[in-house]
Parts: sequence; C-alpha cells; structure tokens
Amino acid sequence: MEVEELLCKLAGSRVRVVYDSPYAVRSFIFGHLLDENCCCVVFTDTMMRRLERTYKSLRRAGYPELRAEVICVGSGKHTFGILKKRISPEKPAKHVLAELLSCLKPKLSGGGRYRSES
Repeated sequence: MEVEELLCKLAGSRVRVVYDSPYAVRSFIFGHLLDENCCCVVFTDTMMRRLERTYKSLRRAGYPELRAEVICVGSGKHTFGILKKRISPEKPAKHVLAELLSCLKPKLSGGGRYRSES
C-alpha cells in the first residue's frame, strides 16, 4: 500500500506512527504532511537545525520546495518554508504561548491543519 493511499484512509483519525529513525520521521513529515495549508511550529534551535539538514537532503533528492508556514520559538536562523513568526525563547512562557496562539488563531478558525515537532 502506498503512503498517500494509507493517509487517505486514516484522514480524521488519531494515529501514531512509530519509526526507529529520526531521519525517516522528518522525511515523512516533509514529504507527506507539510504543505501550504500547514503551519510547522518548531520549539528549539536544535530541532530547527535537524529539520534544516533533513530539508536540504530531501531537496537534493528532488523533493519540492516547502511552502508551509513556520513559527520558530528560538533565536537561530530559519532556512525552510515561509517564516511566519520568530518568537524569542527568552520571554516568559505565558508570553511565548500568547504570541504562538495569536499566530495560530487565524488558521485555527479557518480549519487549517497543524503539525508540531519539538
């Protein structure tokens, strides 16, 4: 069974997919879950660097350019997708959460899909 076919059958269901390789997980996220209707929230600079390496590797392998919005909670550089907002991790947690929710509110009210990796 192809991944796209499986995703169609699982649409709207809570599903946990377990991989034994972090690279495979990130490849799956970039290749099958993130699109222009998604917003990716990245909570650490370390994860942003990992996602950057994976994205560059996938681009060399022929994956299309990522058009998803990215909200970065961190101070590092942004290298994939469309940067919607950078939130400083130095702020108190309640301020970070308030900024994050204000960024997500338009998509949440519009029924957009969201994925989070931390």
